[in-house]
Amino acid sequence: MRSRMTRQASRESTDGSMNSYSSEGNLIFPGVRLSSDAQFSDFLDGLGPAQLVGRQTLATPPMGDIQIGIVDKKGALEVEVIRARGLVGKPGSKALPGNLLRDV
Repeated sequence: MRSRMTRQASRESTDGSMNSYSSEGNLIFPGVRLSSDAQFSDFLDGLGPAQLVGRQTLATPPMGDIQIGIVDKKGALEVEVIRARGLVGKPGSKALPGNLLRDV
């Protein structure tokens, strides 16, 4: 059974260009419940042009907050975990979230 998707008009228009996701409006998926509409709106408003969100991402409950920093140094991508809080395990998983990161 295919889920029907409807389009809702954007609350605010950027520059009127059609390549901006926010200028085209937000996609609303019937039957998907989110913990907070404001949280969902903030997430979608932060997307750039041509960025898409998958159905699994929209339906997945939050599993914690992570603040990261990303820097390109001489062609190598460096990721720094600045802060992590409220991490919870994935439902059905036996492993708990780790608090130690290693260099790869």
